[in-house]
Amino acid sequence: MVDGKTGLLVPPNNPQLLAEAVLVISKDSAATVAMGRLARERAESVFSSEQHITSLNKIFMNVTF
Repeated sequence: MVDGKTGLLVPPNNPQLLAEAVLVISKDSAATVAMGRLARERAESVFSSEQHITSLNKIFMNVTF
């Protein structure tokens, strides 16, 4: 995740900052839509089937029997 681009990062165990992040998102629907779009694009590229196959192929190529 890219903070402020694909979502908002909040440190764990900090309900105050979580509440503030929720308020920021709830008040700016255009920014929320933009973050959602970028997050989906990133997820589709980082976690695509092709990317998964490439990663597995690298692992298997380094395995010796």
